Amino acid sequence: MQPIIAELKALLASGINLGGLDIGRVGAEDPLFTKQGLGLDSIDAMELCLLLQKRYGISLESIQQGWDSFKNLTTLAEFVESNRIR
Repeated sequence: MQPIIAELKALLASGINLGGLDIGRVGAEDPLFTKQGLGLDSIDAMELCLLLQKRYGISLESIQQGWDSFKNLTTLAEFVESNRIR
């Protein structure tokens, strides 16, 4: 699971404005959408969806699927591993 988490960190760092946050300091269980983690917002969520579609060929079927899968890097990695096309 660590390789995909590292890959996702790099994808986030290159594709989303993290406001100077050092992605390397974010742990796999840190929340993506709170200030205690990455502090992403709804626009970042849309950008993340686009990044996942471009990189892995993944399209979300519903908003709920996204929120459940985007809790932290671990849940995101599990989602990518289960749904990636490329």
